[in-house]
Amino acid sequence: MTIGRRHGKKTAQDNLARALYAEIDFNTCDMDIFLERSPPLSELRQKLEDDCKLVPHITDARHTEIYRAHLNGIHSISDQTLQQCVQFYGLLEKIWVQIEGVNYPSYRTLSLEGRCNAVDVIKRTARTASVCGAALLRDFEKEYASLNLTRFDREKFDLSDDELGVKKKSIGDKLDAKRMGQ
Repeated sequence: MTIGRRHGKKTAQDNLARALYAEIDFNTCDMDIFLERSPPLSELRQKLEDDCKLVPHITDARHTEIYRAHLNGIHSISDQTLQQCVQFYGLLEKIWVQIEGVNYPSYRTLSLEGRCNAVDVIKRTARTASVCGAALLRDFEKEYASLNLTRFDREKFDLSDDELGVKKKSIGDKLDAKRMGQ
C-alpha cells in the first residue's frame, strides 16, 4: 500500500470516527433531555389515573444514519468501543420498540400500573442508553485523542422564546442593513 492510500484510509477512518462521535453525542444528549423533561412517575400516575384515555406523547428522534451507513467501516475501531457502539445503538432500537408499544391501541387496555410501567421501562432504558453513550464518547475521546473530539454545546442553541425573538430581530436588522448598503 502506498503512503497516499494509507493516508487516505486513515483520513476516512478519522472522518468516520468524527461522524459517529457526533451522532452518538446527539443521541446521548437527546436521552438526557428526555429524562430531564419527563415527569416523575408519581405525577405520571396521577395524570393517567385522572384520564384513563391518556397516552403519553413520547417521540422517537434517534439518529442512526451514520452507524447504519458505515457498518462495513467500523471494523477499524477497537473491539471494546465497537461492542459499546453495538450496545448503544441496540438500546436506541429497544427504546423505539418500547415507544411503539405505548402507541399501540392495546396500551389503553392496560391497568394503571401497566401503563405507568410501560413508560417507566422507556425511562430506564433511556437512562441506560445515556450512561452507555457517555462512556462510549469517553472511549472515542481516548481512542482518537489526536482528533480532539468534544461534545457539542447544545445549550447555546436552547433558547427561550424571548431570547429567540431577540436573535431573530438582530438577524433581521443585520439583513436590512446589508440590503440598504447594497
